[in-house]
Amino acid sequence: MIISAEVDTARALLETLTLEHHELVHGDAQKINTVSERKLEQMKQLQRLSSERNRHLSQHETASGSQCIEGMLGAIDDDDRVHENWRELKELVLNLRESNEINGSIVAHEQRQVQQALHLLTGRTRDNLTYGPAGDTYSNQQSQTLAMV
Repeated sequence: MIISAEVDTARALLETLTLEHHELVHGDAQKINTVSERKLEQMKQLQRLSSERNRHLSQHETASGSQCIEGMLGAIDDDDRVHENWRELKELVLNLRESNEINGSIVAHEQRQVQQALHLLTGRTRDNLTYGPAGDTYSNQQSQTLAMV
């Protein structure tokens, strides 16, 4: 069943996001890249399964979406496994969203730190940045050499 496959893929993706979080905190760039590639593949697989589920529902003249699926599941009283898989999938999706947002905030924080370090190294600080007509920022000061070898 499609929902069961979605649950399995969502579980694997949640494990990958947990591993990604660990690698982001510990800063191993190679491992972060490897985990990110795995995450992307799992996200694509989850999207394919979701599209397949929606295609299956439309073939049976059932609208997609959580409420419509729950209405359809309400008509299937004899298979508790399907109900449990759907409930678990919804819970997993919420956990996936939260984990991904946390990891994204870690990445954004690291990017800001790198950007600040680059600005310090190049003499570009927020105080001397100017916006151009296209909204681009540029420094109104020339960069200075920190050291010569």
